[in-house]
Amino acid sequence: MFFAPRRSVTREPVRTPNAVIVFTQDAALIEHLLTLAAAVDAPLAVMSTTAELRTQWARAPIILVGTEALATLATADLTRRAGVIAVSLRQEVLAEVTYWQEAVGVGVQAVHVLPAHDRALLDLLVDTVETHTTPAPVVAVLGGCGGAGATTLATHIARTFGRALPAQCLLVDADPLGGGIDIHFQAERIDGLRWSELLATSGRVSAEALRHAIPQVDGVYLVSHERTPAAVGAGALDAVIAAGPRGFGLCVVDVGRSVLLGSGGHEAHAGQTALARATATVVVVPADLPSIAATRAVLAAVQPSMGVAGIVVRHRRGSTVQVRDIQSALGLEVVAEIHDQRSASSHRAVAAIGRSLGIAPHSRRQRRAS
Repeated sequence: MFFAPRRSVTREPVRTPNAVIVFTQDAALIEHLLTLAAAVDAPLAVMSTTAELRTQWARAPIILVGTEALATLATADLTRRAGVIAVSLRQEVLAEVTYWQEAVGVGVQAVHVLPAHDRALLDLLVDTVETHTTPAPVVAVLGGCGGAGATTLATHIARTFGRALPAQCLLVDADPLGGGIDIHFQAERIDGLRWSELLATSGRVSAEALRHAIPQVDGVYLVSHERTPAAVGAGALDAVIAAGPRGFGLCVVDVGRSVLLGSGGHEAHAGQTALARATATVVVVPADLPSIAATRAVLAAVQPSMGVAGIVVRHRRGSTVQVRDIQSALGLEVVAEIHDQRSASSHRAVAAIGRSLGIAPHSRRQRRAS
């Protein structure tokens, strides 16, 4: 699913070094391609002469050629290259022998008849826009028991790195019974899509289009439940989380135990999908025996889905269990400790998680415009 951008579609060509080249004089085709490109923030450069095309032929990531322009392209005597795609609004072009001869002659890699092949072309445009970036880490935060403070930690991580990282932070609410993570940011009245409007999401989601569609508070972009939870399936959750590494500096997922340990249906599958997507999973465990016992039960259910995982120990007043005993009981390393009522220990915990993920804050002035 691709979300409509908030900016208007323009007929003016966008001339940037990574622009997708469109070679055609078909006005209707140009309009259609501009609309598709705007949906995923892909820059286009529209060209109508072989002289223009020659200047960008070797460097453009892909070249979209209108089928009516194939004969003209064949006369340009350009070196064959990968990434030449023929596009047309006419279904009947597929039955024309002359077209096929021209397509083979110029080395066309694929043919997209639009709008039937819009999704395939959108996927190609998204890949072109986003493959130049290094994927950012995904950290899943999970409470070992009820009231462990996982959501508080998830929001703290998101706030810290949303303010610090140039590409900001995506925070995904995967706890349908949490009342909506936007409420922790006083963002429940901020415009933007929530899960109830994203349930049909599947396939490849443009990170930039998602960025434009959801609420943002001080560098944290929120995919949140509302006060009434939505039943988010594995496909939708996976598609949204997968967009995080491509378009943000960090993706944080607040994974609810109700999702992981539900009825075993699509919600449980969704929770396991979230853990499988994570670069690392942080399990928040209060330092008391009942919480440790509950966490062992949770880990037994979810560890097959987890990759790298560590524990954040939350010390409450009167906690007597030692960190080494928690590590021994759960079989995971303690990466940080949080002492209730001490904000400094929360900051240290977030910093420790950041170091384990290999991320470090940069100046806000380096942040790209969103």
